[in-house]
Amino acid sequence: MASKSCLPNTSSQPDRVDTATDKQLRDSLEALHNHEQSDGQPVGITGFSLGAFEALSLLKEIPVQVGALVIFYGTFDTVYPASHAPVLGHFAETDEFEPLSEQKKLEQALGAGGATVFYTYPGTGHWFFEADQSAYNAAAAELAWQRTLEFLNTHLKR
Repeated sequence: MASKSCLPNTSSQPDRVDTATDKQLRDSLEALHNHEQSDGQPVGITGFSLGAFEALSLLKEIPVQVGALVIFYGTFDTVYPASHAPVLGHFAETDEFEPLSEQKKLEQALGAGGATVFYTYPGTGHWFFEADQSAYNAAAAELAWQRTLEFLNTHLKR
């Protein structure tokens, strides 16, 4: 299926550096968006840590293709579109990479544009969801996953 690209040239955006990874992510999102089974509907994205940063950049750059966004312990300090997809955020109580001040700035930046829900998991650190990391917390990971599934089912139901 051929489609015309509606992706922006991010090299003109001062708060982003366009990389090969950025291009691959935008191309992947566009392919999913244009896939015959998605029928051109916005898609859901989940990102962890640096992947959360990248997912948030997609929300900024091409919000029309993002139907719901779930982030785990990652932020991106920027101005978001006035209207954007719902965002669910999962954050560690103690995170040396994503301090509470950055989480609050992100929540405030996103809050004006759409449904935004952030959870902080007591007694956790960065990577609490990842079983191969020393910070893994099974109870917090299970709760975060249940919340994620409910969120995506709510916002991506067709």
